Amino acid sequence: MERRRLGRTGLDISVLAFNARGLDAASCTDIDLDEASAALALALDRGVNAIASPTEGEARALAVDLLRREARGRDIHILSHVPPLMPQGLPSPHLHVSAVFPGAHIRERTEAALKAFGVDRLAVQLLPAWQTEWAKEGDWLETLQRLKAQGKIAGFG
Repeated sequence: MERRRLGRTGLDISVLAFNARGLDAASCTDIDLDEASAALALALDRGVNAIASPTEGEARALAVDLLRREARGRDIHILSHVPPLMPQGLPSPHLHVSAVFPGAHIRERTEAALKAFGVDRLAVQLLPAWQTEWAKEGDWLETLQRLKAQGKIAGFG
């Protein structure tokens, strides 16, 4: 499996990631655990070392369980994301970023992911559905920079 440097993180990440976030889309009771475990094992055996993490709940618990079963002794990088806090619908440039990605929420979600996966550092923490108008608003950047300086995340985007 080809690997590439992940931005300025210094991490070598497989060009393909196992998308455990797909577990969010379905009821976990509909997931065939043996099939999911076999899919993850195959990906890891083929050199995949990046896992896109579900955000929370049963889907995250399932992903953690699958990783514990299949990833023993492997160097795995968790790609996480912070779900936006916002009214129903898509983020809008008409909302202030503090209503969608406040620093306290980013820190809380990062700490929860670290604890759930039993790791000291996430490879990357992502803020999905971003609006360019938010770049100079709020405390999101300061929070992510602090998490990076503390070694809790290697990078963000």
